[in-house]
Amino acid sequence: MPDAATAAAPPAGAAGGRAVWWGVAAAVLIGGAYVLGAALATHGRLDSPFDDAFIFFQFAKNTARGYVMTYQVGEGPTAGCTSLAWMLYLALGWGVGFRGALLSWFSTLSGVALLALAAAFAYRLVKHAGGSTSGAVLASLAVALAGPAAYAFLSGTETALFATLALAAIYYGVRRATGRFAAAAAILTWVRPEAAALALALGAWYALAAGGPKKRLAPLLVIPAAAVAWGVAMVATTGGLTTNSYYAKSPLAAYDRGNRPPDYYRLVLWAEPVAALRTEVASAFGYVQRYNVLEAKPADGLRFGVAVAEKVTSRFLGRPAIWAGMALGLVVAAARSRRLAAACAVAAASLLVVNAVALGGEHFMYHRGRYGVPMLLPALVLAAFGLDWLSRKTTKRSWPAFALLAALAPATVAWGVSFVVDEGFVHRFYGAAAAFVERELGPRAVIATHDAGYLAYYTPNRIIDLGGLGARRYAGAARAGDGAVVEVLERERPAPTHLFLYPGMLPAVESTVAGEPLPLPADAPEEMVSYGAFYPALLAGCNADVPRTPPPGKRLADALDVADADAERAHGYRCGNLRTFEVEWKTVFADGQVRGRAESRRSGRAYATRTTYAGGGATVVDAGRLIGEWEEFELAGRPGRDAILVTRTDRPGAAVALYVNGVFAGRQEWDGPPADTWREAAFVVPGRLLRGRDRFRVQPVGPRGLGFSYTSFHYWLYQ
Repeated sequence: MPDAATAAAPPAGAAGGRAVWWGVAAAVLIGGAYVLGAALATHGRLDSPFDDAFIFFQFAKNTARGYVMTYQVGEGPTAGCTSLAWMLYLALGWGVGFRGALLSWFSTLSGVALLALAAAFAYRLVKHAGGSTSGAVLASLAVALAGPAAYAFLSGTETALFATLALAAIYYGVRRATGRFAAAAAILTWVRPEAAALALALGAWYALAAGGPKKRLAPLLVIPAAAVAWGVAMVATTGGLTTNSYYAKSPLAAYDRGNRPPDYYRLVLWAEPVAALRTEVASAFGYVQRYNVLEAKPADGLRFGVAVAEKVTSRFLGRPAIWAGMALGLVVAAARSRRLAAACAVAAASLLVVNAVALGGEHFMYHRGRYGVPMLLPALVLAAFGLDWLSRKTTKRSWPAFALLAALAPATVAWGVSFVVDEGFVHRFYGAAAAFVERELGPRAVIATHDAGYLAYYTPNRIIDLGGLGARRYAGAARAGDGAVVEVLERERPAPTHLFLYPGMLPAVESTVAGEPLPLPADAPEEMVSYGAFYPALLAGCNADVPRTPPPGKRLADALDVADADAERAHGYRCGNLRTFEVEWKTVFADGQVRGRAESRRSGRAYATRTTYAGGGATVVDAGRLIGEWEEFELAGRPGRDAILVTRTDRPGAAVALYVNGVFAGRQEWDGPPADTWREAAFVVPGRLLRGRDRFRVQPVGPRGLGFSYTSFHYWLYQ
């Protein structure tokens, strides 16, 4: 049965009177101001406040050209685009003529239109739930004045479509418009993976609360069918259901199943989600940010000042108003419009849980809080609904609405200035990088970088995405340790000729396979000088897959390249110390010269070293792990035949024991060579211990003052 307020609400047509245009006009004016400022900052080009938008542009461009879900033509499809619906929409725009910089205008103006539509849905939702016209106008104005929402809607990413469809599904669900509800929720399943979870949760709520079987049938059939269709499309184009973003960012994908630390399930399934929930709620669904302040420096001048103003206005004005209004609105809605309360609660709870478990707390703070905007808008609607009730209970009827808008307005200005500053930064920084590639490197240069969207979209060069969104082979590699990135780079064909890096972001990559920074033109903008550098890639001849001194008279039977994800997976590699218990600053060598103490070694993490063997010789680059407890792996050889196990290390002063299939096979003390040079050690393995494919276990034992840890880079089995 419908609650009293909803039953007494005016019909949908009456809910959309002229007053709805207040919020729509505010959204258009605020969005227009943001766009105008950004256009001036980019000299009319209009880019995006962060690089991820250009990853969407790159996928859309190639899809429109016939290379569906392809980041780099020639590499085949990859699941680097988290929103099929938004990518297809952008591909449509590219196909009808919005190409190059015009695609930025297309996506940004689409964001303005969607912001206005979201404001209209907020108005209709409050009005239909039984709120007054002034309360409905307040809801639409609150959506328009939400600085993070405007920033995210105009960023060129899928957030605008996600948040608008989520609000539309809530509205049509409260209104019991079965067909439109099912349509909005079905499209949501194609917007983002977590949007599919939201759509299915709302569909289940609608089916349980619907009045008759016909109303229950559509959401129960249409929404799951749309989700299945999305899965079929993903499998057909990319070969799987999981996205590259999941492997690059999700704690659930942090470790291979066979190589998880002992506290993995406690941390990933409990501690991390709980911390993420605290972060999500404390930030008021991304309304308050912290990374913009941490990343900016006082020396940045305007950028730092804007970040501080945004932080202060969001934290001390907007966030308390949202918290108080949302809590009041939830209580009032529970008493007066249970549909509104239930729909908003289901939407928020489903996104909170999915984000917390699958994405983790840090993910929620990325990209200026855009992942929280789909929850922020229903929270603002609830706040307006609650304050509308409070206004009718007070003598000064307008003060609650004025208080909310007054709390939101300063942050709206601060977020707008931040949007303009960030657009200008992207335009100058990445624009200068693209110009450098065109003028200095040429179209044949192969460039590896961790922010690959802008360069991939605006240059004809082959761009390798070290972040993994455009290339799954790199997804999660940096999180496993910089050395894992080096291992993947060593296998890259054609090999990168250059690296474009933020200095210090991937220290192992920078200190091992990057040459001296290339000189920048005299007219290079300050952003390029301070935040990025191009390096020649030093990958040729550095991959040492064979030991320096192979055992004479023996043939290689099998080998394991430690820190190479594919090799570790193929050999069932595990180590027992995948958690931080030791941090050591490592002096990194390059061609016999000390480059500096640039890399932190953490237990179990993958890192890389570029150095020589004792006594000189060729420089070798290899990645490995710091082992403090034990490591296990499988190698295949001939059963019953004596073998020699050769290992490469660069950390002397440890005693280690070897076990084969659980049987003790020998012990060695490594007391040389000098630090920061390669050494090789060999174990003699009796043939009676070998069965054909054998489990090896190496662990430090550390007597006589020797260390309880060592480093392993490579293992070779000779017979």
